[in-house]
Amino acid sequence: MAPSWSECTYWALTRDKGLVTLEAISIDDPSVVADLKDAKIIIVPVKGFSPCHECPHLEACMNSQWAEGRLGGPTDVSRVSAVSVCEVCGESILSITGDISKPISSQCPRQIVSGQDCTVCALQRRVWELN
Repeated sequence: MAPSWSECTYWALTRDKGLVTLEAISIDDPSVVADLKDAKIIIVPVKGFSPCHECPHLEACMNSQWAEGRLGGPTDVSRVSAVSVCEVCGESILSITGDISKPISSQCPRQIVSGQDCTVCALQRRVWELN
């Protein structure tokens, strides 16, 4: 049975020469989680991390392969997701292959990929181009 990616994905906080970074890592082995904690690496389950735990699209996000990459996670290339900012309205959006874009919190910790239109603005642009 495939793992529940929202149950085994963590945000890892790393520090290198004063630079603090946040990196997603999917771990389905409890001993690895224990090893990371023993190594004093701060990891927080996504279900306990704000704004992730409040996001209505958490399961869709975690169950898709990320365009920007993450350590571990789903490998199905037919369900790739990306977070971007709509070039027209400025909304933060989650886009998943084969689905409409979804507005999300501007505080989403995922890396922003190049901007694209949200579904609403893309439709408005098409209508405008047809006229």
